Amino acid sequence: FTEENVERLADLAGVECAEGSVSVDAMARWNDEEHPLKLLAVPENVNLLSLDAGRMPESEGECLADAKRFDESDIGAVVRLTDDNGENIRDALNGDEFTIVGLVHSPLYIGIERGTTNIGSGSLYSFLYLPMSSFTSEVYTAVNITLKETAAIYSEEYDELIERYKEEVTETCRLLADCL
Repeated sequence: FTEENVERLADLAGVECAEGSVSVDAMARWNDEEHPLKLLAVPENVNLLSLDAGRMPESEGECLADAKRFDESDIGAVVRLTDDNGENIRDALNGDEFTIVGLVHSPLYIGIERGTTNIGSGSLYSFLYLPMSSFTSEVYTAVNITLKETAAIYSEEYDELIERYKEEVTETCRLLADCL
C-alpha cells in the first residue's frame, strides 16, 4: 500500500484512522540459537503498544521486544539477523543488529502463539518492534484501521460493526490492488 492508498482508506465513511505498517519475517540469533522473528514498525496511532519496561526506541538500531519472550535482563542485549536471511529481507532493513531498549505487549499478540512464517521452523518465536526508519520500504505491507463507532470486543455488537464496514473496506482494498 502507498501513502495515497492509506489516505483513501482513511477517507472512507466510518473510518476514524488508517495507518500504514511495515513488517518482515527474519531469522535472528538470540541466546546462541536461531529463531524466526516478526519485525514490525512501531505504530503511532493504531494497535498501540504497552511499554512494560525500559523505553521507546529513539533511533535506528534500537528495538522493543516481546515482554512474553524476553525479560528485563535482556534490555541492552543485541539481536542479530543471521546470514540465512535472503537478500530481500536484508534489503528491507537498515541494519542487521538491534539493541533491545524496552519490553512491550502488543494488541496483535494477545495469546502465547506468535503466528506462522515461511522461514525457519514455520512458527514465529517472537516479535520485535523497530522504528519506521529501520525499514527501507517505500510501501506498506498492511494498513490498520479503527472505526469511529466502537463496541466491546468479542460482543455481538462488535461483530455487527465489523460486518457493516467490511465490504466497503475490502472493495476499496481490491480496487487499490488493481491500481498498483
